[in-house]
Amino acid sequence: MGLTANVGTKLRTKWGEIQSYPVAGGVHIYRGAVVTLCLAGSKAGYAQPATNEADDASKQIVVGIAWEEADNSSGSNGDKNVRVYDKLKCKLTLNNAQQSDIGKLAVVHDDETVTTYQSSGYSNVIVGRISELLGGNEVFVDLSVRPARVASAAYD
Repeated sequence: MGLTANVGTKLRTKWGEIQSYPVAGGVHIYRGAVVTLCLAGSKAGYAQPATNEADDASKQIVVGIAWEEADNSSGSNGDKNVRVYDKLKCKLTLNNAQQSDIGKLAVVHDDETVTTYQSSGYSNVIVGRISELLGGNEVFVDLSVRPARVASAAYD
């Protein structure tokens, strides 16, 4: 579904670095959202909320979790910046989470939801590694153990 408002504290962090990125035009990033950097097209180099839309899935890389809200929905590329934590453990939604998911790679479903890495209709844009099951549909995802993205094709 994706975020429609800011979320409260969902970060579990003992370490972490805050980075600032210019926000893509026409997007709204909520505090607590998984943030990606667009790799191609008219928004290349700009931050946006993570998405699993087919046209965008292979053109993004996760850079962290939004520390603050950045509403650039009526602006142009770079009119606003967003600060993100890039190395931390973050509570995210994993539908039908099970103990056996611990240690698996979590990939983008939307800006608040992950799924496990698999050959499916999901984007397979890696968020991090699932480190703890919290019950229900909540897990902690460790962004500090995110493997590097491997380029396999042109992005445009």
